[in-house]
Amino acid sequence: MAIRPASILDRLRPRAQKIYNDRDKMEELLRDSEGKSRKLGIRQMYADIKVLISLLSDYKKGSYRDINKGSVLFIIAGLVYLVSPIDLVPDFIFGLGFLDDAMILGYILKQLYEVLDRYKIWKYTKETVPIETTNKE
Repeated sequence: MAIRPASILDRLRPRAQKIYNDRDKMEELLRDSEGKSRKLGIRQMYADIKVLISLLSDYKKGSYRDINKGSVLFIIAGLVYLVSPIDLVPDFIFGLGFLDDAMILGYILKQLYEVLDRYKIWKYTKETVPIETTNKE
């Protein structure tokens, strides 16, 4: 049985759309994704998932908009898959349970490589460049 991440994510798109339109559900997804991603046990993937979560959080707040709605829904669908208890490989199967989660998220990271790089540059610049103020004397 071949696993096709694109078709899995397409099936999750309606659910992603509902979450996109509901700020509370988006917040809940961000919290759940953070907790679940820690369990993956792959340090680099955890760091990448944190970037996805941070991007969605900044998007939700309105502070980051250099991403199209389709890409946002794509990320939401991936995080929905991550936190869903119903996976292709159940999470309780030791050593294999998170393999499908990692595959789906790896697919998203590969597809959105440029989008995520732009976001990281924006985030880094925003956090490290001091804002100039005018001195009124």
